Amino acid sequence: MGYGMRHQPSQQKRWVISATPSRGQLERLGEMSPLLAQLLFQRGVRNEEDAQRFLHGSEFPREPEKLSGVPAAVQLIFTHLHQGGRMIVYGDYDADGITATAMLVQTLEALGAQVEAYIPNRVEEGYGLNLAAIQHIAAHQTALIITVDCGIRNHQEVQAAREAGMDIVITDHHSVGASLPEANVVINPKLMDPADPTQDLAGVGVAFMLAYALLREQMNREGKASFPDFRLSDLLDLVAIGTIADMMSLNDQVNRRFVQEGMKVLRENRRLGLQALAATAGIHLPSIEASQVAYRIAPRLNAAGRLADASLALQLLLCRQEAEAFALADQLNALNQQRQVLTNAALDEIRQGLIHWDRRKDPLICAGDEHYSRGIVGLVAGRLAEEWHHPSVIWEKGETYSHASCRSIPGFNLMEALDQCDDLLIQHGGHVSAAGFTVHNDQLDTLVERLQAIARSALRGKELLPILNIDLELSVEQVDAALLDELERLEPTGFGNPQPLFLLRNLPVKAVRCVGKLGKHLSFHFASSTGRYLRGIAFNQGERKEHAGTEVDVVSYLENNYWQGRRSINLNIQDFRTSP
Repeated sequence: MGYGMRHQPSQQKRWVISATPSRGQLERLGEMSPLLAQLLFQRGVRNEEDAQRFLHGSEFPREPEKLSGVPAAVQLIFTHLHQGGRMIVYGDYDADGITATAMLVQTLEALGAQVEAYIPNRVEEGYGLNLAAIQHIAAHQTALIITVDCGIRNHQEVQAAREAGMDIVITDHHSVGASLPEANVVINPKLMDPADPTQDLAGVGVAFMLAYALLREQMNREGKASFPDFRLSDLLDLVAIGTIADMMSLNDQVNRRFVQEGMKVLRENRRLGLQALAATAGIHLPSIEASQVAYRIAPRLNAAGRLADASLALQLLLCRQEAEAFALADQLNALNQQRQVLTNAALDEIRQGLIHWDRRKDPLICAGDEHYSRGIVGLVAGRLAEEWHHPSVIWEKGETYSHASCRSIPGFNLMEALDQCDDLLIQHGGHVSAAGFTVHNDQLDTLVERLQAIARSALRGKELLPILNIDLELSVEQVDAALLDELERLEPTGFGNPQPLFLLRNLPVKAVRCVGKLGKHLSFHFASSTGRYLRGIAFNQGERKEHAGTEVDVVSYLENNYWQGRRSINLNIQDFRTSP
């Protein structure tokens, strides 16, 4: 069952140009160029203090104990440290969970704990705690389980752990259900006041607050400010990767600070496994940017849990031998290539089915099949939701159960929708815009019908076209190296702080041609009346070559391009139209 079409770029897009703030509004941001001030204003910055915090970073969180549950967790963990009991860090198989797991294992080892990691297999065990894993962990004389990036809805499994004589600390950041599992301690920023600055931490961010508090407690108890070959800042590279990979807002002051500091640590080549992974991905680590983490580092870490075992990525982050690091990096790279093939095949198949899709009757894109890999359904759902601007639910259909990933758009709360279908689901969890569930195949059709009805009600009257939110209109003369240097001040960009998107009108087309495998992309050469030349690439828009007239309006990102030591400017074209 599926929907789709051959080449999504033909989908009409709505161009929305941001309103221009008044001169007085921009002046309140302090001394800076009008262009930078307008970009900051469009990201919610309204005064000079917030502008300085955005550009230069807020104060690093100094009291992790203020996060509810952290003090109690620290005391419980130190009790087990002194008793010498075995600890398990129980993580998730995505990049957020893997980095969080590596972080707590590294921290607890530095404190002298007897600690191991457990990350469930995506296909065989599924997300979160499971009873078989709890029984296995208990059989190996485990005294304490600490979850990262999971556990907040695992009531039955937590109860089983307690009945088996184990203590359990839950650290998670996913949406909280009607009640909490009866763990010894629960740490989740969603339990804090909505105005609390930790509200939007990633799972790895929550784990870092606990690790930070543990190291502070060790210093208070024994006066140790550092450990051999280990510093608190050594964990920040993991915080940056997990936060970016899990699409946490980089407009949030805590996440932004974490990523800013974490990127500095990444560039210092401190972690051997990341050195190897960056080399395999063709990244110059000393100059790595957040976008490269999002599109080249995180997918390779995620590939392990999607198609094999997440422990491969965990081993990479913790390994200390160069040969092992490069061997693991090669494995992850090969898995990522396999992941790309499977994802593209599923997308092509689903798009083909969407030719006759009635989006008004069924606003959700719903598709699934026996041959879809569970490891790629989330990626497929995300791509379809982005392309069509409709919520997407994609599943792998097993013999008895189907396992789905869902991605949404503004205006449709996935968790509220799934909560309304709780009676049909085996389990579900996630966030407002990204979630997952397991359903018995006998209930699948009923579930889809109910979700479609919920979506029809929530999205009625809304124009569901892909939107390009344009920051500013520029002239060709404004596009120069100085402008790109100024845009660097907005880094790190990502979710919540998107890379600025610009409109350039009436660009004379000197040449346009299809490039890449099967001619999927369009390469443009533009020449202005003043003699300026610009190059641009429109990815996955090769079939639109005939729409490129002699002059075009383009919506584009501006990017540096380095070749043989020379710097040039490249337009990463998101859409174009023939100029009127």
